[in-house]
Amino acid sequence: MSPRPHDKVATEAREWFVRLLDEDISADEVALWQAWLARSPAHRTAYDRTTDAWSLGDTGERPTHTELAQDRYNGSVPVAQWRARPTRPAFRPALIAASLAVAVIGGSVAYSTLPAGEAQAITTARAQHKQAALADGSTVAVGAMTGVQVRLSERRREIKLDKGEAFFKVAHDDRRAFVVKTPFGAVTATGTAFNVDVGTGQLCINVTEGAVVVQPSGLFAKAVRVSAGQRLVVDASGATVSAATSPVSWTQGRLEYRGERLSAVIEDVNRYAEHPIVLRDPSVGEMAYTGTVRLNATVDWAAGLPAAFPLDVTAGQGGVVVLSTRM
Repeated sequence: MSPRPHDKVATEAREWFVRLLDEDISADEVALWQAWLARSPAHRTAYDRTTDAWSLGDTGERPTHTELAQDRYNGSVPVAQWRARPTRPAFRPALIAASLAVAVIGGSVAYSTLPAGEAQAITTARAQHKQAALADGSTVAVGAMTGVQVRLSERRREIKLDKGEAFFKVAHDDRRAFVVKTPFGAVTATGTAFNVDVGTGQLCINVTEGAVVVQPSGLFAKAVRVSAGQRLVVDASGATVSAATSPVSWTQGRLEYRGERLSAVIEDVNRYAEHPIVLRDPSVGEMAYTGTVRLNATVDWAAGLPAAFPLDVTAGQGGVVVLSTRM
């Protein structure tokens, strides 16, 4: 069955939105995007709904996607320069105030120092973050609803992370590798910085400094080296390396995604949401999501999803937010 015209336009709007995020987009592609916008009022409406649904909330001094859509590129300067030029985004002070407020969601961040020796546990509740300094000079920031076990000795540095998210900044030590063990495999580093996100169906690694070696679980799985600026996803289909997303945005009150499965996004969001979000149709969960979720506005984010996905949002018992396939 062929897609309905509305669905086709909405899909094209999402594809253009994702393409405009790439730094290597060419002037010819920008011209094609602008021609697509001008072809029909429905195209511009779908694009506007897409940008609203993603709620990027960019507080930087550069044009938003909506502003770019309203300002035709004439080819007089390189695309990167056109997109990076200064601007005065609407409501910027309010957005900055909101981002500052987000930093204290769920109470203050807890700090501690973990000594060497016996295993130490760090656990967090919903919407809570903790940060710890380890005895070897490394640090770990632990995201919401996450539990990690730390064991440092003279011979090894070992972290166990079964579910949740943590960012590690590893002190260099040639004698002792720093190993993070997960259900999907082990991540090994000597001195680097990287984020580990363990979901129900996948392991996601984002590296910001140095490099790590990931050994996926499985008898015949090959080790994968992931360098700074790269992202590795390990799931049932294998291991895939791509350009990194913003790895520690969760410490700044937001979650950022680029081409991530909607089901994985919802799983992350539920670690911060006051009321759980339930996706009734697994097939919709396989659709790709690109954008930002503000941790103090998860209900508003869920309410905006029908603008970009074939979903209806309803309230369930106990405040649960239910996402059902639109009929």
